[in-house]
Amino acid sequence: MTAETTAMDALLATATAAAITWSATATGAAVAAVSPIPSRRGMGVLLTSATILMGWAAVAGLGLPAWERAVEQVGTGMAIPTFLAALGLGAAGVTAVRRRLAGTGHGPVLGRQMYLVMTLHHLPEGMAVGLGVAAAARGDAAAAAAAGTLVLAMAVHNAAEGALVAAPLRAEGASRFTAFWRGQVSGLAEVAGALLGALAVTASAAVLPWALAAAAGAMAMVIIGDL
Repeated sequence: MTAETTAMDALLATATAAAITWSATATGAAVAAVSPIPSRRGMGVLLTSATILMGWAAVAGLGLPAWERAVEQVGTGMAIPTFLAALGLGAAGVTAVRRRLAGTGHGPVLGRQMYLVMTLHHLPEGMAVGLGVAAAARGDAAAAAAAGTLVLAMAVHNAAEGALVAAPLRAEGASRFTAFWRGQVSGLAEVAGALLGALAVTASAAVLPWALAAAAGAMAMVIIGDL
């Protein structure tokens, strides 16, 4: 198998995974757009389930493969500080975005704010999917073992996020179509992020452990800050 064929397989697998996660976002938005506003308890149960799955995916689907590849590349001594630095870089990036969104306290109403937050944080989530799936498609055994869990966790999580965009918009007077449209559009950023992550892996496998670690740190901050 040529390098070009391997790269194409990785991009195709990533595009398929991104389509699955976007479809979950659109499904969640559609359900919320046509349903009564969910109760706080019902949404809490859904978000709790998504948080557990996302946490497992961040550890098993990103963190552990990143650590194993880092040790293989540079040894344990160098892997520790660089791995932690990559984790911190990913977390810092998401934190910076969240602080910019917070503004000065005169920001948009909840529905539009959720739309902005969800759209922007889908980008690092998509990169996590792209990195994990592309690494699996290129024959990385550690990543392959966790890629399915990562995609499943992201899909469940995204269904909740689609609802979290559409439901407040409906409560604030938006039409069912507008609520659905904005909910599903927020998930398109994940497709873009996934392709960026896959391209990074196909360009150079050497970046994989550090990119995976940064994605794990970003996902951890999404869980803590937004879920």
